[in-house]
Amino acid sequence: MLRELREDENAVIDYLKIDVEGDELAVLQGLRDEHVPIVRQAVIEVHSKRLADDVRTYMERHGFEIAVDAGLSSGTGVRRVYAFRP
Repeated sequence: MLRELREDENAVIDYLKIDVEGDELAVLQGLRDEHVPIVRQAVIEVHSKRLADDVRTYMERHGFEIAVDAGLSSGTGVRRVYAFRP
């Protein structure tokens, strides 16, 4: 799929969901610089406040606005980071 994105200058990822049990930031950091701008919105499920903060910082640095939902937490630490383009 990423090969197709590189070849299509009009490519857009409307919605990206990441839930990889603790490696969410590594997945984001593994994206090529040219792929990040084509993501319009994302939801990233994380399992700690620190990871949520790190993901938030990464996404804000790439031009996203952020909302964090800690309502899932109920003692588990699970949060969803919602990122969207303004």
